[in-house]
Amino acid sequence: MASPEGFARRHRFRGREAFAPVIGSGTRLHSADLTLIVAPASHGVSRLGVSIGRRVAPKSTVRNYLKRVVRESFRRHPAKLLGLDLVVLARPIKGRPDPLLWARALGELLDRAARVSRS
Repeated sequence: MASPEGFARRHRFRGREAFAPVIGSGTRLHSADLTLIVAPASHGVSRLGVSIGRRVAPKSTVRNYLKRVVRESFRRHPAKLLGLDLVVLARPIKGRPDPLLWARALGELLDRAARVSRS
């Protein structure tokens, strides 16, 4: 049996092309390092897409670690149950990205997304 906190395939976008409609029509919420794009889910289940480019973190190991931080924040947040399509875009920053700040910022963005979806 899968864990209730898991990150199942149904909560993921399948490729970058799959979350292009969300980027085009969603509501954008911003923090210093991240942009969260929110749209009502087309399948009734919340899905997450993450885009972290080389300008944000040149090393693939760092990019993958940051994606893992984003997925973990989503996995543990109640917004996972709201039926939203969410896309996280990283903004280029100076210096090395701080995963703890990213987790905190994404939590705040997800809280704002939950409030936006209810109104």
